[in-house]
Amino acid sequence: MDITRFSQSCFFIRTSGMMMLINPGRDCFTETSKNVLDYGKFLSQFPNVNACVVTSEHDDNYDLGFLKKLYEDCRTPFFFSTESVLRDTENELLFGMSDSLKEGERIRLGENVSLEGAGVSKESFGFLLDDGKTSIYYCGGPQLTEGTSADVVFIPVGGSFTIGRAAAFINTAKPKIVVLMYHDPSDSFGLGEFAREMGASETKVAVLKPGERLKV
Repeated sequence: MDITRFSQSCFFIRTSGMMMLINPGRDCFTETSKNVLDYGKFLSQFPNVNACVVTSEHDDNYDLGFLKKLYEDCRTPFFFSTESVLRDTENELLFGMSDSLKEGERIRLGENVSLEGAGVSKESFGFLLDDGKTSIYYCGGPQLTEGTSADVVFIPVGGSFTIGRAAAFINTAKPKIVVLMYHDPSDSFGLGEFAREMGASETKVAVLKPGERLKV
């Protein structure tokens, strides 16, 4: 499984059975001219996306124009947390292939690949992704699914997710790798504080820069 970061919460996950894009917000795109975003350049990196997940209604997690293009060009199925994201668009056709998973609901995305709602509310959408070899838990909002077990955990650090709260969850979940979101890779002080809170944990901490790739 390969993981590539593009912005603070936007990641691309590639497995042997599928490709998933998470939270393609406005920060992912460059401007071709004033207020015109270059969707094509970004989309060219994902010719065969099997699924796109939007974990909250905040505009740093999705850009409506890009979602329309992704659907029109690739007929990519979308998975949303929240009714508010669906209400944000007047184009019902765009969401003809969309779905909103309930807590604990599981669907198949491809051979040996499953997606399960974990930490789902009207405001946010957390999920578990499993390709039969590696499992991922992506924390999409303030809800944490206690007792979750996964090889890789994506967790935000900042806002309602204090460093202490995030570290406490990781120490309980004991993943092999934790990927920090909403964290500036150059913030060595914050990273050091997180490491101190985790103590002697064997979990590897990954703070990816935009464009950086992690193989797990």
